[in-house]
Parts: sequence; structure tokens; C-alpha cells
Amino acid sequence: TELKLTRKTAYVRYFNSSAFFFSGFFVVFLAVLPYALIKGIILRKIFTTISFCIVLRMAVTRQFPWAVQTWYDSLGAINKIQDFLQKEEYKALEYNLTTTDVVMENITAFWDEGFGELFVKAKQNNSDGKISNGDNGLFFSNFSLLGTPVLKNINFKIEKGQLLAVAGSTGAGKTSLLMMIMGELEPSEGKIKHSGRISFCSQFSWIMPGTIKENIIFGVSYDEYRYRSVIKACQLEEDISKFAEKDNTVLGEGGITLSGGQRARISLARAVYKDADLYLLDSPFGYLDVLTEKEIFESCVCKLMANKTRILITSKMEHLKKADKILILHEGSCYFYGAFSDLQNLRPDFSSKLMGYDSFDQFSAERRSSILTETLRRFSVDGDTAVSWNEGKKQSFKQTGDFGERRKNSILNPLNSIRKFSIVQKGQQQMNGIDENDDEPLERRFSLVPDSEQGEAILPRSNMINTGPTFQGRNRRQSVLNLMTRPSVHQGQSMYRTGNAAARKMSMAPQSKLSEIDIYSRRLSRDSGMEISDEINAEDLKDWFDDDTETIPAVTTWNTYLRYITVHKNLVFVLIWCLVIFLIEAGASLVGIWLLNETSLKGNGTNQPNNAFAVIITNTSNYYLFYIYVGVADTFFALGMLRGLPLVHALISISEILHHKMLCSVLKAPMSTLSTLKAGGILNRFSKDIAILDDLLPLTIFDFIQ
Repeated sequence: TELKLTRKTAYVRYFNSSAFFFSGFFVVFLAVLPYALIKGIILRKIFTTISFCIVLRMAVTRQFPWAVQTWYDSLGAINKIQDFLQKEEYKALEYNLTTTDVVMENITAFWDEGFGELFVKAKQNNSDGKISNGDNGLFFSNFSLLGTPVLKNINFKIEKGQLLAVAGSTGAGKTSLLMMIMGELEPSEGKIKHSGRISFCSQFSWIMPGTIKENIIFGVSYDEYRYRSVIKACQLEEDISKFAEKDNTVLGEGGITLSGGQRARISLARAVYKDADLYLLDSPFGYLDVLTEKEIFESCVCKLMANKTRILITSKMEHLKKADKILILHEGSCYFYGAFSDLQNLRPDFSSKLMGYDSFDQFSAERRSSILTETLRRFSVDGDTAVSWNEGKKQSFKQTGDFGERRKNSILNPLNSIRKFSIVQKGQQQMNGIDENDDEPLERRFSLVPDSEQGEAILPRSNMINTGPTFQGRNRRQSVLNLMTRPSVHQGQSMYRTGNAAARKMSMAPQSKLSEIDIYSRRLSRDSGMEISDEINAEDLKDWFDDDTETIPAVTTWNTYLRYITVHKNLVFVLIWCLVIFLIEAGASLVGIWLLNETSLKGNGTNQPNNAFAVIITNTSNYYLFYIYVGVADTFFALGMLRGLPLVHALISISEILHHKMLCSVLKAPMSTLSTLKAGGILNRFSKDIAILDDLLPLTIFDFIQ
């Protein structure tokens, strides 16, 4: 659909540009020629009319269509602004700065827009007696079909200085609970009480362009002692000391790139540095390793913020044990609220199931969430106190037979659900899990080769380089660099050699002697890095990791234009067709010169009366010159239309082909390419540069040919 609209837009712009070039012929053909045939050629009027039309054609054929397009674009922007201004006003919650507790009473909330208001109106009508008992029962019996509340009947109270740990199944409404406390989600029913001074740490860490200090302070007044305390509690001292400019190091575009763990710690430090009464921490340790997470939890959450009220979303048993209160959510409802000791007493099956895992906290966050989800689903169905909002959506965890038992064990036991990476030697033809006769692509099997002495003995580097025409890995990497950076020919050859060397030395794969847990932890670790061999040359790394703006040539070479023309095979024939038409138009121009000579030779046979106006009266025998001129003008117009449409169509097709090739190259690009190129540069290739190919380049080439 977008490509069709692009073609239609290009055609309209082409006709508009054609009208600019052929408007002179139209003026003479439609205005001057009939007037000359009827009343004779009056030079003063004819020259004035033609001069005025030449000046006017720029405004009519270029500026007026541009003004219409700008007007419609402005209408679209005005409508968007109007829709934004007409949206419902933000309803600020009533805060009490003297309140020290956080209280929720009978909270029910919907994310569906407008459904919360429908729920409130229905309850008001019911209380006023406007709905009969039968209608009211019918409405609420189908209530689950209209929408599902993200939170329902939530009640808890935490005092100042307490830590509330919120856990639960996936999609249970943990983040929505924090959004509602901040006022982003309006409750449909119930009351919320807190002071209003809130600091929030998002689950997904973000960094704004600026220095490390600016990202942590974030507009708050600078306090040296508090700043140093936060840096120390969030384990950022060692990372900052490694930077040359310390905490004045620039982040974001034009600065350094941080790892996921560093970004998470800076986001946590930003939230902790702000002086607030209530701290909302939405899974802030997702990108940290186990040791760093434990140290930050002890030093930051438990010690530095000991006198502050904290709500922490977590799935670790250690955090639940040290929390003052625990809130466990399942399908938007409160499964349990109280202390950890109460959990063991009131929910012995649930607590014993989780505590039965010796290394539950060592699992990844996704694995812990999966275990919690399935455990809550099982015991919420078996339990007596848990009530689901929609009974039709319940699915019992219990299953009969060996299949049900295997499914339950695979869900509750993470080691059984791991996709095991095994290396088995079946014979001489299959070594290290790579079969020469396998149908799997060779570049995929090449990624499984271990970077070790044993791996090189099994599959030497010479085999990795000279694998024949079927090996497309290096072509894939080279095509990415050619499309994204567009270096010169010599630069492309050097980068080709560098890509092969880096691909050999930077390949990684699990070792065959690793245990099951080690393989699992390595595959799912988010804060792990890849060590590069010392054999890699610094110049090779410089060629690989240079910024994209440095590798783009300053001047576009003729080779680039030649490659652009030969992308679409039909474009060459279109250009040849344009050349033929150009020769025809050159012949038509020669005919015009011949007409000029004929007119000048027969000027003596023209009678000119003596009056105030210079009127040239021609003989009727010379009218054939006008007919020849009309035929030449029509030929110009017809040939211009014929040569322009195929050209514009071919150029749009070239833009489509280049976009498809670039998209395929990015999807097949290795991580080393995607990590070094800036996200803004990649987006510019797909947005700004493609827009130039779609909009500006076809008209520019057409104007050049005209």
C-alpha cells in the first residue's frame, strides 16, 4: 500500500513538472495562435502576453502545487494537535503531604480506555435504582466479556520505613500497581492514600544524552555527600573510575555505550538520589549478575533507604524473606498479603514448593517468573480462598498420565526445560556436532565452531576461509558494510579481509565440557561480555568499529551512479529510450529553426499598415507555417509524457529493490555490525535516505533530462 501511494505521488509530481516545461507551448497554442489567426500578429500584445505567462508559470506549476501540499500537511498536523487537546484531562490524585503510610482499599482498575467509566456509571445506576435487578445481573454476568480488570480488590497498608515485596505470575498486574500509585492508571473503584512524593525506577533502564552525573542527578540540586553515597551503594565507583573523564563521561549519541548492567545501576541511582517518601522499584536488578544484585540489595535497598517506604517488584526468595510485607498477585487478584512467616503458615504448599528449589534465586528472571506463574496457577485452583475473576479462563495445572507429569516437571524444574547443547561424535564425517552432509546452511553451522585449540584442530581456519561458493557468511557481512557505510573499492577490500579475520577470532560457542547449569547460565546471562583474543590487530579493530560517518566518502563516485543505474535491468533501456526521444526532439528543434528562416525570408511579402499598433498581416498561403509549429509543439508534449513515465516507474522500482536488499542485509548482519553502528544512522538509512530515493531523485533526474 505504501509503495502504491509512493508511485502515485511520483506520477503526480512528474505531471506537475512536465506542465512546467511545456506550459510555454500551451500558452502559444491556446492563446497567441488563435488571436494571430483572427486579428493578425500584434507584436506589443503578443510579447507582453508571452512574457507574463513565462513569469506566471513558475507560480502556477511549481509554487501553487507546493502550497496545496503544504496546506494539506498542515491540516494533518492541526488535526493531531486538536485531537490531543480534546483528550480527557489528567485527573490528579489527592495527595496528603502529612501522610506517612501507603494505603490501598478495594482497588479495581482497567487499562481498557473508557471501560472504567462504564463500570462506575453502572454501579451508580445500580445504587440509584435505575437498572432492574434482572438487567443488572445480566450486565455483570457478561462483564468478563466486555473487559478484564488488570487489578481487582487489592488491599494493603505499609507504614513508613517498611519494604513491600510484590511478586506474582506473569501479567498479574505488578507494574500496573506501580502505575496506579503514580497516577498513570486511574482506579475505577477504591481509594489510594500516600504523600505524593514518589521516585520511580523503571523495569527497562534508559539513558538520556548527557554525562553520567547528569543522568543520576536529573535536574535535582546537587548534594556531594548524597551523590557519593548513592554511587557507592549502587556499585558504580569501580565503573566510573575506569572512564577517563570519570562521572563527566558523555553517554548516548556521540558518547560511550554502556552495558545492560551499567544502565540498570545508573537508572537505580537516579531513582535513589531523588529525595522522596515512597520509592517504587520495578524489577531493577534484571540485568545484574547474582553477586552484584545481592550487594546492591543489601547496601542500597536495605541500608541506604532503610528509613524510606519502598515497594519492590521481585521474584527472588531472598528478597521476600527480608521484606516487611509480601504481596503476591495472580491474575490481578491478591493471592497473599502479609509477612513471610504468615506465608509459610497460611500457604504451606506454595511456600514449600518454591523453597524446595535449592538454587531458585540463581535462575534467570524469566525462569523464576515461569515457575511462579505455574505454581500460582496450580495452587490458586486447588486452594479454597483464591477466586478467579473469569471462571471460564481457568486451566487446571493437573494432568493425568505420563504426559501431564512430564509437562509439570518441565515447567517446575528449570533444568529439565533447558534446551541442551550437546556435542556428539557420530563418526569421522561428523565432528563437534557438524555434519558435512547436513542440509543446514554452512554459515549457520560455522557459528557453532568453538574458538579453541580443539576447535581449530577439528575445523582448521583454512577450511573456514576457503569453503567454496556455498559459504555466504562473509558475503553477508560484506554486504552489510557496503550498504550501511558505502566505502570505496579499496576500503571494501580491506574491510573484506578484516571481516574474515574478525569473524574467525570473535566466534564463540559453548564448550563441550561445560555442565548443564553452566551452559544455561551462560546462554541466559544478560550482563555477560565477549572476550576478544589478543591476536586481533588494533588496526583491524579500528577499521571494524569506526563510526559510520567517517567511512562514508565525501564525494559520490561515478562507480556509485553506474551501480545505481544497473540495479534495475529495465532502467538501461529506459535511458536508451530517453536518448532516442532526445534525438527526435533535437530534430524537432531543427524544424523550428527552419520555420524561423522561412518566416524571415517571406517577411517582404507582409503588409504593415500605418497605425498606432504594430500589426503584421500575413498571407493565407503562409498559414502552413502555423500548422507545422502546432505539430511540433504537440510532438514535444507527447514525447515528454512518453519518456517521463517509464523513467519515474523504473526509479521507484530501484528504490524498492535497494530497500529490500538493505533490510535483508540488516536482518542477516552479525552483532558486531549492529553494536558499532548507531541506531540513528540505521534509521536514517531507512527513512531519510529512502525518502530521497523516492521523492527527490526521480524528479531531479527527470529535470536533468528535460
